[in-house]
Amino acid sequence: MQSIQSRFFNFMLRNRHILSGKFRKEVFDENTSIQAFRDRCEQGAARFARMPEGLEVKPFLIGDMKAEWLIPAGAAPEKAILYVHGGGYVSGSCNDHRGIVSKFSARAGFRTLIYEYRLAPEHPFPAALDDSVAVVQWMYDQGFKPENIVIAGESAGGGLCLALLLEMKNRNLPMPAAAVAISPWTDLTCSGDSYRTRNRYSLAPMNSWKVFSGHYCGKHDPS
Repeated sequence: MQSIQSRFFNFMLRNRHILSGKFRKEVFDENTSIQAFRDRCEQGAARFARMPEGLEVKPFLIGDMKAEWLIPAGAAPEKAILYVHGGGYVSGSCNDHRGIVSKFSARAGFRTLIYEYRLAPEHPFPAALDDSVAVVQWMYDQGFKPENIVIAGESAGGGLCLALLLEMKNRNLPMPAAAVAISPWTDLTCSGDSYRTRNRYSLAPMNSWKVFSGHYCGKHDPS
């Protein structure tokens, strides 16, 4: 059963426009500033930046890509979660997801790798997918065995998690032990009934999914 605290937290998130003095949810269009959206995500993440006790953060680079290990105390060195962050394919970073992913890592008890794939609109599909494949290959090169890796991600990161599995299969790369897609964004055509009927329940600004899909897909068919 959903707790009272959870209900209150969800209510606050879904109605944060009212708390900001606005009676209607924000509506996105093709002129909406993506950089401003990214900045807001970073600022919002600062409220949840507290790390679980005993968890170590180790930033590093995979080529030119920023990445970091989130390591709970006592985590086995040979096992890992590869976490693909969400953000509509246009935002997201180690910094703005660290608070959420660190709790995920601590609860699971496994070291977790989070990385900054290239974002749209500057880098449309398949940049994010290619970067994700490169991270998997890097993990294999570091000696991680496929059976000791779980890939996870939320929202756009959940969709990218699934796309990554398909691409790994297409490239004949060894598959991980498991994958966890948390509320994955899988319909980039934005044509399902839920886009119409669940608008007011979404945490995202109105029509943002259409804008994000357009930026990410570029000249590619969103289907």
